[in-house]
Amino acid sequence: MSGSVRSRIARVWCVPAAVVLLIAGSARARTVRVQFESGSAALTRPSEQVLADVGAELVEVIAPEPGAGLRVTGHTDNVGDREMNLDLSRKRAEAVREFLIGRFKLASLSLVAVGAGPDKPVASHETDDGKRQNRRVELEIVMPPGREPD
Repeated sequence: MSGSVRSRIARVWCVPAAVVLLIAGSARARTVRVQFESGSAALTRPSEQVLADVGAELVEVIAPEPGAGLRVTGHTDNVGDREMNLDLSRKRAEAVREFLIGRFKLASLSLVAVGAGPDKPVASHETDDGKRQNRRVELEIVMPPGREPD
């Protein structure tokens, strides 16, 4: 993998309502804005383009690594019923997973979608800004034990 791709992935942008790209569970992350229709798992059209750009980088990292995969985790704020938020976070993670599989033909890779609901906040649920930050989908590149992307 070229150094320029790795450096682009390793940069951090603090943008709420986002997809967060984590590299092999490390502290390196990239955050990009991806939005869904309110209360649903439907991606907005601009978000599809953002995911297409991020997906191209993911393919470059994952494709040459045997056994590499991707974990897509959806998160919500704590507004409303917890079970509803868990379901919504899972559906949003699945929507991102399905988009990446369809766009980049990644079905042969290990792509797992899970929903965490409001249970793993990155900011306080007490403020509007904190709630925005907690509404996110994380994409984590998962490498085989003992491996890290070049």
